[in-house]
Amino acid sequence: LVLGGWLIKQSAYALGIAEITIQTHRNQIMKKMEAESLADLVRMGVKLGIQHANPFRSEVTMQESVGWPGSNHASVL
Repeated sequence: LVLGGWLIKQSAYALGIAEITIQTHRNQIMKKMEAESLADLVRMGVKLGIQHANPFRSEVTMQESVGWPGSNHASVL
């Protein structure tokens, strides 16, 4: 959802979790990817061919589309 340009508030509402949870996950992803800005993270995602997940699809479809089976947080990226 971050790569899709969703706001933190929109992502949290769509996933039914707190905004602070979205912020925490986004910060962890940026740290692990060594991205200095959100724009850097988006560029990395484009280079890797990662497409953002649609929270209105079934969870299985989201996991398959991102390629992380078994992950409950695949849609955050």
